[in-house]
Order: sequence, then C-alpha cells, then structure tokens
Amino acid sequence: MYKWNRSAMVAQGKGREATAFAAEVAAYITEHYVPVEVGMEMAGEWGRVHWFSEPESAAHWEEVNLKLMVDEHYQKLLADAGDLFVAGLTKDTLVMLFPGS
Repeated sequence: MYKWNRSAMVAQGKGREATAFAAEVAAYITEHYVPVEVGMEMAGEWGRVHWFSEPESAAHWEEVNLKLMVDEHYQKLLADAGDLFVAGLTKDTLVMLFPGS
C-alpha cells in the first residue's frame, strides 16, 4: 500500500484563494481519478496546504500522474493558480507502507 502527499506553501495574503483552489483540485481529482483529501498544517509550517491520496500501487500513482499531465481542465486549474503558492516550496512524497502496518 502507498500514501502520497503533495504540500505547497500559501503565498502571503492568498489564504482564502489558495484554500479554495486546494479544495477544488482535490474534488476534481477525486471525481475523475482517485480520492484525494486536503488540509492545512496546524503545527509546523503555518500556511502549508497538503493533499493526500492512497494509490493502489506505484504503477497506479504513475498512471494517474501521466493522465493529469495531459488533462486540459487540470492544467488550466494549475495555470490559473500561479500566484497562490510560493514558487519552489512545493513537495511531493510517495511512501510505501511496511506490510502489515
């Protein structure tokens, strides 16, 4: 089993717009590809948004990402959100869980 996480730092003064965008993206991916949850750090780096998903396998994660790369609606969402997050502070993590954990 795998867990995926993407996090991004909200740009100063863009909290409302960034959280609305984060929820919209999560809803779109959930509707069309794989369930995604979204939230914001309560401890750690204030203003960091996280998206979470549990792909069936690393191959499934790769398949979804390849589809998103050519999904015109998703790409437009990303383009329209250009100033909502701090450039260079987005991070993706894919974790393989230990068997039986």
